[in-house]
Amino acid sequence: MSHARLVPPPRSSPVILLLAASLLLPSAASAARVWTASSTEKIQTSASPRALAPATLGAARNEFEAVQIAVVGPASNVSVTATSLSGPGSIPAPRLFREGIIWTSQKSGPDGAVGGWPDALIPDVDDVVGEKRNAFPFDVPAGETRVVWAEVHVPQNAAPGTYSGTLTVRASDGNVTVPLSLQVWNFALPSTSSLKSAFGLSYGALPQQHGVWWGDALSSLRARYGQLALDHRFTLGY
Repeated sequence: MSHARLVPPPRSSPVILLLAASLLLPSAASAARVWTASSTEKIQTSASPRALAPATLGAARNEFEAVQIAVVGPASNVSVTATSLSGPGSIPAPRLFREGIIWTSQKSGPDGAVGGWPDALIPDVDDVVGEKRNAFPFDVPAGETRVVWAEVHVPQNAAPGTYSGTLTVRASDGNVTVPLSLQVWNFALPSTSSLKSAFGLSYGALPQQHGVWWGDALSSLRARYGQLALDHRFTLGY
């Protein structure tokens, strides 16, 4: 998946061009193992590779927006890095998460499907305390797809305009860099949710230690959940 494989053959005679194109076919197929998708799509582990295209986003000031980076295996020691975004000003690099998989053996509804579904977002760096987590590196089995979630938060005071940066997928057999473009619109969203929401979170189901509640540790954990919810503008139901 290295950049060298994406370089087109030099201009020459038709015969040489045909030979060069035939030599590039395996590399082109390999390059197609990395592709992008919008944040609204649920990408199953059985998803087929697509053509790689730049990631293009649009967001208001004080808004979160994300893009998904899919990797089709076999691939080993996969990780992703992101740069800050440059334009009329500077926007911090996207936060990166590996999408954890839930395996289902029964359909949840008439429109459902069995297999591996993305669910939990495992952070590269914890949102709340800034600690490194175990999102990367990871392996992708042959013929399966795994996905990384890249989330941008546009600062409240960001200047409107077009910003650009890159997302780089690194693996044992090479790297692929994906251009990222963000259009920041000239208005801001409030920090509170504009829609009513309530996500259930039962603290009574949390484990006890020797029959005693966690005390300060439980309170700290509740505070972290509350902060994550407020940062992303939804309400927890206690």
